[in-house]
Amino acid sequence: MSKGKIAFYIFEILVIIIILNIFGITYVQGDSMEPTLSSGDLVLYLKNVEYEKNDIVIFQSEHLNKLLIKRVAATSGDVIEVKDKHILIGMKDVGESCYIENFRISEQEYFVLGDNLTESEDSRSERVGIISKSTIIGRAVFRILPLSKWGKI
Repeated sequence: MSKGKIAFYIFEILVIIIILNIFGITYVQGDSMEPTLSSGDLVLYLKNVEYEKNDIVIFQSEHLNKLLIKRVAATSGDVIEVKDKHILIGMKDVGESCYIENFRISEQEYFVLGDNLTESEDSRSERVGIISKSTIIGRAVFRILPLSKWGKI
């Protein structure tokens, strides 16, 4: 094997290692992110970034023991209002909740919701709750499949 081919293979391996440390790929399971994302969509996500309101994040649910994908609705310092066991974010009622009183999102924590509120188990539930930054594996940035919906999220 020539030195040129060896150098090319080493270059390819380095590129793959770099890409795998920056990006990840996951499938969407369930209808909680409809209409933005559908069950079966293949999504590319960016690892190790900062997360802001409206970002779609992939995280490891500690209680459900699986990956979930949801939208960030509130971040550090935001106050979540609770009235009659309903969550209000910016005066918008996002549904019933396990919480009974107002609370503030702490540093490195996020309140996440599915886009399809009636089908989503999210931060309104005790089983998901407020998520910590350490459980987030990335921010969804691009839909790979289906090809008919291919593109930036």
